[in-house]
Amino acid sequence: MVYMQSHIWKLFCIVMFVGLFILGFFTYELKNQIDSRYELEQENIARVISNSTNKMLSQYEVTLDVLGEYLIKDDTYKDIRKSKEMFKKLLKINPSIADFSLVNPNGRLYVTSIDKSIDKLPNLLEKKETKNSFEQALKSDIIVLGRTYFHKTLNTYIIPMRKVIRDKNLNILAVMVAGIKVKDWHLLMKSNNIYISKYKSFLFRDFDYYMQLIPSKNKHKKRYYSTNIPEKYVHYIKTLIRKKTNIQINGIKSKGVILTIKHKRFIDNQEVLSSIEYLKKYKLFSVVEIPYSIIKKEFYGRLIPVYIFFLLIGTFIFFLFFQLSKMVIKNRKKLEHQAEHDYLTNINNRYYLSKKFDYSKLSKSFSLMILNIDNFKNINENYGNKYGDMALKEIGRRLYKIKKEDDILVRYSGDEFLFIRYCSGKKESVKLAQKIIEALYSSYSIDLYKFSLGTSIGIAEYPNDGENFESIKKYADIALQEAKKKKNCYMFCDEKIKQKHLRYSLIEKELKTALQNNEIYMMYQPQVRSDGTLYGVEALVRWQNEKLGFVPPDEFISVAEQTGMMVKLGQYIIKTSLTEVNKIYKETNKRFQLSINISVKQFEEITCYENLLNMIEHTGFDKSLLTLEVTENLFIEDIELVLNILENIRKQDIKISLDDFGTGYSSLSLLKKLPINELKIDKSFIDDIETNMDAMKMVEGIMLIGKQLNMTILAEGIEKIEQKNILDNYGCDLFQGYHFSKPLKKEALLDFI
Repeated sequence: MVYMQSHIWKLFCIVMFVGLFILGFFTYELKNQIDSRYELEQENIARVISNSTNKMLSQYEVTLDVLGEYLIKDDTYKDIRKSKEMFKKLLKINPSIADFSLVNPNGRLYVTSIDKSIDKLPNLLEKKETKNSFEQALKSDIIVLGRTYFHKTLNTYIIPMRKVIRDKNLNILAVMVAGIKVKDWHLLMKSNNIYISKYKSFLFRDFDYYMQLIPSKNKHKKRYYSTNIPEKYVHYIKTLIRKKTNIQINGIKSKGVILTIKHKRFIDNQEVLSSIEYLKKYKLFSVVEIPYSIIKKEFYGRLIPVYIFFLLIGTFIFFLFFQLSKMVIKNRKKLEHQAEHDYLTNINNRYYLSKKFDYSKLSKSFSLMILNIDNFKNINENYGNKYGDMALKEIGRRLYKIKKEDDILVRYSGDEFLFIRYCSGKKESVKLAQKIIEALYSSYSIDLYKFSLGTSIGIAEYPNDGENFESIKKYADIALQEAKKKKNCYMFCDEKIKQKHLRYSLIEKELKTALQNNEIYMMYQPQVRSDGTLYGVEALVRWQNEKLGFVPPDEFISVAEQTGMMVKLGQYIIKTSLTEVNKIYKETNKRFQLSINISVKQFEEITCYENLLNMIEHTGFDKSLLTLEVTENLFIEDIELVLNILENIRKQDIKISLDDFGTGYSSLSLLKKLPINELKIDKSFIDDIETNMDAMKMVEGIMLIGKQLNMTILAEGIEKIEQKNILDNYGCDLFQGYHFSKPLKKEALLDFI
């Protein structure tokens, strides 16, 4: 879900990118398609117009040829009257011709159809507008067009056409001139269905780039006819042609092809698409063009609906992805809530805590409280897991009421909660801890049951107790362990507790190498009968460390049990004790009982029973002389498993002793089930037996129970003869303590025996 959330908009971008790519490709193809269609259509029209222009010019050329032959025949051209009559007849036959004139090779008029005095008409070789074209006509045998000009009398533009008349010896006699009406030229073109309104036709001559013919409706008509095309613009057109075809303009002329280019007009700078063809015979350029705005209009007219459709589809897709993103975000938040909250109490869990804290960077000071519900497992055992869960829900609700907005409340494990309050001093922490204990101690009513729960709280403060969250939590845990010893109270991680923890850590560290450094050794405390004779010895483990010095067993045994080193240490104790006592048997030729303490952790090992038998067999020890001492807390976790192991041990003729009886949780019904040979009365009862009546009655009761169950009674911690005498009177079987002997090393034990 997180992956989908982080990639859903990437997917949207990819979809839109693909869509834009397709749209861009479509736009490109549509533009090319429309451009190509217009180009093809325009080139076809240009081809038709060029052919028609050639045809019309040829017709006019034939007319001038016929007229010229008539005029030179019998020197008719010298007769002005006859010439004029012929001109007028031809003008009536062909109204598109405005006038005819016959001009001397020196530029002076012989005769004209215009009713004006010849003397008033200009010399064509002397007039600037006519000089170049007249000279061109003298050099050519085909029609040469003069510059188009406006005829005021006829109120129309005229295209002059000139063609030389030669005699039989090809000498130039005169030059025939005909003035063609531009408007009639256009009408003739229209009558042949050549013109299409959106396409415009132009005609200009090659040698000086003057326009011969432009569209009839053109607001720049006067400027077109009076000004030739600028050289700069001609160079611009030639460059465009060269870029498109990679051919020079002369190559285009010689090949007679139609070429289409997009350019801007020199008159009005309007963008147009032009198709150009060169009329080689008459040295004219025929141009058909269309304003590019018409092409764009069609292009956009077809493209805009597509873009609108794409925009609508894109909007729909965006809305779809937006809704999908909202759904993903909603589901992600739901999953995050599930991941960060405890399913039972709906308060935050350990995962939330790991996300909330940057363990390397803590800015604000805070108090960390670890709460543990006292004896909570009793609820599950006595009432069932259902009631345990309901109680936890109620605990969560009560804690949540106490929680401030910026506090952090976490269910850390089964019945353990973590409470963090920022910027709180010790006084506020005390008030909060008392408030929590009071709130959680109030009675719980679940169905028909009512009960109260105590709460133990360990408190550590940042930055006073540590530089990072892990160290603060560690010290809060240590304080919690101390609080749990008293129950329903709070404890701060003070210096005493820290020192205790530091010693614990050092013991743990040094204990790891204690065996390989030969620091662990065994001592044996004698156990005697009532008459003072030796019954046996209890094997007691000792540790002498270079850094720690002598470490009492009650310190390092608990560390070994909590750190997983007890199994290895226990195997060493059993093997060493069996080996050393076996040697004493041989050296003294005496047999006595050997008692070895077995830890709970050793019983938790699956191969505990097999390992014990293997060590006994390996050392050759007499099993009947072995007693295993176990404590009452051995039966708390899994009594059925322990009973099974003990029964198998008893079948091997190994004795079982219940150590520290009376200090734990054993009941009479449990005691009856146990395969016990021996009850061992704890030293705490023996210490006060002389002065404390309750202690005396407790000892008497224990011995009575043991006797009824056919068990041997052993009292430990005997330091005075008076204690021994009292126990004797009660019928105690065996005694152990400093009154008889302190724990002895193997060599000292030999002397004692």
